[in-house]
Amino acid sequence: MERAVVTDSEVADLLQGLYGLRVRHQTPLNSYDDINIHVEIEEDFNNVYISEVSTDGYVLKILNSVDSNKVDFIGAMHGAIEVVCKSGIQTSYPTPNIHGQLYTLKSLQSQTGENCMFLVRLFKFIPGELLEGKHYTLQLCYDVGQLAGQLDKALKGFHHPCLENHSRHWNLREVASLDDKIKHIEDENDRLLIRDVVEQFKTNVMNNQALTRGVIHADLNEGNILVKPLEDVSNASVEYRVTGVLDFGDLVDEFIVYEVAIAIAYMIIESTGMDIIDVAGHTLAGYLKAMELSKPDIRVLKVCICARMAQSFTYGAFERHKDPNNLYCLNTSKKGWPKLRQLWQIPTQVLFERWKQIMVHYGLECNNFSVE
Repeated sequence: MERAVVTDSEVADLLQGLYGLRVRHQTPLNSYDDINIHVEIEEDFNNVYISEVSTDGYVLKILNSVDSNKVDFIGAMHGAIEVVCKSGIQTSYPTPNIHGQLYTLKSLQSQTGENCMFLVRLFKFIPGELLEGKHYTLQLCYDVGQLAGQLDKALKGFHHPCLENHSRHWNLREVASLDDKIKHIEDENDRLLIRDVVEQFKTNVMNNQALTRGVIHADLNEGNILVKPLEDVSNASVEYRVTGVLDFGDLVDEFIVYEVAIAIAYMIIESTGMDIIDVAGHTLAGYLKAMELSKPDIRVLKVCICARMAQSFTYGAFERHKDPNNLYCLNTSKKGWPKLRQLWQIPTQVLFERWKQIMVHYGLECNNFSVE
């Protein structure tokens, strides 16, 4: 998998040539696999498919070489985004190019120096702040969980033929394929832990026909969730509320429990000063306020949470092995390893007892919290 390599002048040329827009300022954004650049645009433009230039700018997104070949999936993604927008959830829809198309395949230089075909899109920038680096509270955990539930509720019944066999390496199902990358984790005990998580995932989740399926966002992390402050941002303990969601690039038709498990995993990793059981419980409560989970779904939730953490940390170790200077890929794992070790040792029954208390606090049913 290759990423595109583009200079500032090439970004300006792409915007001018593909969208009839002139770049005033550009800022690279963090991304694991793709190129994302926030561009601010001059007022004059030459594109009959745009009524006015967004004063907040746009995000130029250049997919990696692997995902750029999945053109049919792009149609499914845009269909899901449209459904989510109609449900009232704030997200960004792609902007048409000068030909009225929502994407362009463009030959660009890759990291190896060779030219590859990369899929280029332009999304209207949604003002707001990313959840990343914010002060986490239990209310914020609840809000993130509720966003996950609202997304799954909005996408319930959404189907697209290309999603039937679609997967990519960040699909939680791909945890079963981590074996060849685990060797790059430095600590032997951590390698054993990951192998244990993977085996439990294979045994209890992979082919579990009792689990509920549906189309899910599948990547609700701190870099894809928008928030706004409730108070003056000069207050160190300012609280934030969720306002929107970004990046449907990991959209998949899978077990819906993956959605809340992924959200919980990242909330646990990024939170500080809170009990991880409570972080998980309040996030789960928010989800259940909007969307139901069956008893079999809830029964495998702990394994799925740990599986996402295992997946993230293993990929981080693998990417660091390929590129020792890549510190971004290890940001999550540095904070998360102690929490994965802790969570994996907590008996499911202990989790459920505390989670049931949290459900009662929110007036939610907790009959499905059973290990039997």
